[in-house]
Amino acid sequence: MFSITDMWENCVLILFLFSAKHESILASLKKKHLDAVAEMSEQIDQLNKMKQKVEKEKHAKRLQIDELKAAQDAVANERASCEKQNKAAQAALADVTRETKQFHKAPVNLQRRS
Repeated sequence: MFSITDMWENCVLILFLFSAKHESILASLKKKHLDAVAEMSEQIDQLNKMKQKVEKEKHAKRLQIDELKAAQDAVANERASCEKQNKAAQAALADVTRETKQFHKAPVNLQRRS
């Protein structure tokens, strides 16, 4: 039979082996954790770089949109000005046409009176 001392030594040995195995598992888990944290940090850095690039492109597109809106407004103003000039020219043409018709009628009326 085993004595109490032998049993105690065996228990201590078993606890030591479990403790060593536990430390090994703990070290392995810590390494996996640190690796995962490092990988996530790398991914965060990459995402931040991508975000900055997208923000830069977004800003450039907004500037282009603003330029196009300004050009569109300038074209609309120019079109309105041209339409106004066209109406004025058409009104002047109508006046000249009416005066020309009256001028052509006037000599005919004079000739008929004589």
